[in-house]
Amino acid sequence: MAPRIKLSASLICANLLNLEKDLSTLRQGGFDYIHFDMMDGHFVPRIGLGTFFLRQIASGQHMPVDVHLMVTDPVRYVDEIADAGGSIVTFHYETGQDIYRTIHCIRNRDMKAGIALRPFTPLSHIEPFIDYLDIILLMAYSPGTTGQSPLRDFEGRVAVLAELLGQRGQEHIDIAVDGGVSEESIPKLAKKGANFFVFGTSGLFMPDRNLDEQIDRIHEIIKRL
Repeated sequence: MAPRIKLSASLICANLLNLEKDLSTLRQGGFDYIHFDMMDGHFVPRIGLGTFFLRQIASGQHMPVDVHLMVTDPVRYVDEIADAGGSIVTFHYETGQDIYRTIHCIRNRDMKAGIALRPFTPLSHIEPFIDYLDIILLMAYSPGTTGQSPLRDFEGRVAVLAELLGQRGQEHIDIAVDGGVSEESIPKLAKKGANFFVFGTSGLFMPDRNLDEQIDRIHEIIKRL
């Protein structure tokens, strides 16, 4: 049986001046996770959110936090994230670090472990690690950048991953998608096997939409899947 649909709201795309209210709205609206982007300015060009902020977010509301590490040395941050209240840690295959060690460190702190892939990293690269993962995050854009076009045939990439997981008997692993998740793309991506949607400015935090109403629209789309 395929994993159920899960919704995660990208905190870095939210209006921080209205954050307490929006977090309450997301929780009441049935979102499963807060997506927390940590960037070090080295693995990616931008600087992202830090563990001091993570601690406040994790303790100040009742949704678990999935942390997306876009950093050169992910192991360095695992204990800090666990102590701050993180629930999922997803790190990038492309760091070149010891993948098995990183997964072990995450799981050893009672958090779920995931690998994230840049758009052009072959899926075959993560085959040796599949049996140890809870989630695989596919990026539609290069991480830590803005103003890009999504990867061509991103839906096909999702389908290939879903097929690979099925062949390995690991259909329970969440297939997460990040970048350009919108009302239009959700049905297409879900049909191909995605079940964990990270929402940003394309489908959730939209300046011309009320957050409550947009959450309702998302749930209506999911009901029709």
